[in-house]
Amino acid sequence: DYYEFRTVFTTKSTIYKAKKLISNIANLKNWLPSTLESKLLKKESDTEFYGYTVSDAPWPASDRDLVFKMTIKRHSSKSYTITLKGEPDYYPLQSGKVRVKEYIAVWKIDLIDDNLIEIDYTASFDPGSSYPNWLIKNSMIEARMETSLNFRKELEK
Repeated sequence: DYYEFRTVFTTKSTIYKAKKLISNIANLKNWLPSTLESKLLKKESDTEFYGYTVSDAPWPASDRDLVFKMTIKRHSSKSYTITLKGEPDYYPLQSGKVRVKEYIAVWKIDLIDDNLIEIDYTASFDPGSSYPNWLIKNSMIEARMETSLNFRKELEK
């Protein structure tokens, strides 16, 4: 089964700080809900990176890991898009983890006014085997709220 969630929120910040926060792959574990581990695998350029995350899956499911390519695109001085696309074969399978094979996330960052930005975050994924439907739906509701709260807190640091 394929799942998708979206959250849109505004916060006081600059688009550059938001872009820097999202693109700091090693720091994702500090604010992205349920992320136990995050690391940069390779920097291809200033706008292309490969990353790896491990997500805590509620019992009885196994933790998930994700390998992705991050691409940053500047549309104007007031707009960026950061896309994460699953690349499951880029990094070796890890013991005890279920690899997320299909994943795409898009972060749209737009300047609304001086020091006010809008974040539009959409993620679509197939979590893999043995994950009860009700558990995924509950997790997605929580993740939407936690993402916006944690993002704001992290920007304030």
